[in-house]
Amino acid sequence: MPIPQRESKAARESAKEHVYRTLRGWIVDGTLAPGERISDQQAAAYFDVSRTPVREALQTLSGEGLVRVEPSRGTRVAPLDGKLAGSLYEALAALSGCLARLACEKQKEGDAGMLRQCNEDFRMAIERGEDGLPELDNLFHAALMRMADNVYLSDAARALTVHANRYENLYFQQGTDRMESVREHEAIIRAIEARDAGESGRCAEENWLGFYRRRLAGMLRPAGEGRA
Repeated sequence: MPIPQRESKAARESAKEHVYRTLRGWIVDGTLAPGERISDQQAAAYFDVSRTPVREALQTLSGEGLVRVEPSRGTRVAPLDGKLAGSLYEALAALSGCLARLACEKQKEGDAGMLRQCNEDFRMAIERGEDGLPELDNLFHAALMRMADNVYLSDAARALTVHANRYENLYFQQGTDRMESVREHEAIIRAIEARDAGESGRCAEENWLGFYRRRLAGMLRPAGEGRA
């Protein structure tokens, strides 16, 4: 088969997709702070593109709730909102509980060991004071998703996890007991190893709700509170 003369456009990342993916990463990891204004003109200059793909990317981010378009004030990174965080973690707890129960019921040989390795990598990164802890936490939950083998639940959980990672970055930068998440993961693993689907789901729900109620809620306040 001869080599195609030109790479298919579909195979290349579009300017909009590149801008979108980069901006989303900056919003999630805190490079772009909550409430920070995003200038489409400055972004276009940075990415060396026209303003059109930047505006398209910002429109997508607005639809995902990661930025807010304010009339006469431009586009700003969505705030970290204590009230919305409660709803977010309730939803993630419910989804994670379902995923963990399915993971327990569908587990194959070696699956629990894979979870344990993910959690060990997470623990060691915490001990070493490394950055990127939410990404390692994501790997543990991604392993549960693969075990659960339910694309609809996994897609819903992944969409919400993007928002949760913004809060987790805040916590892992400022919080105290980072090891509690490791202990909660261990409880999920033990329940799965015992093939107790009900306990697996309960522990997974507590992993999300416990993080919010005991560690995160006190660091947050409702958006707009305290403003003039």
